[in-house]
Amino acid sequence: MKRAYQVVLTTTEQARRAIAGAAYDTPSFRSRAARFVMDTAVSEYATATEGGRVAVQEPGVPGKDNFIEYQDARDFLAAANELMRVSPKVELTADGRAAFDKLRNEIFGTLDPADPSRPVPATEVKALIERAERGLVTSN
Repeated sequence: MKRAYQVVLTTTEQARRAIAGAAYDTPSFRSRAARFVMDTAVSEYATATEGGRVAVQEPGVPGKDNFIEYQDARDFLAAANELMRVSPKVELTADGRAAFDKLRNEIFGTLDPADPSRPVPATEVKALIERAERGLVTSN
């Protein structure tokens, strides 16, 4: 399983490089890509928490199982983290890092929301993501 996962990661990285070309290795491109991925997380989380809770109308069906939408938001933030982490690294200001770390470690620290009946409001998640995005340091 571990080997198969590594193959998927390697293939994904090759596809990213093929699509972006030389721009892939610039902090400005990675910063824009991370911002796009974080914006997608905002949208997924808003869907996940419609009605003020994370609910399931039909298990396993996107759009009807909001745990899937929550997990998508969580994974988009993990993808943004990966984009910023690999060389060349994209740095965050102290405030941007604090907001991003709160998202990754507290709000999305577990696979499912800590309290599905009372999730963190989507407006709060959006505000934290906006802080993280403002904190992206772009050089080049």
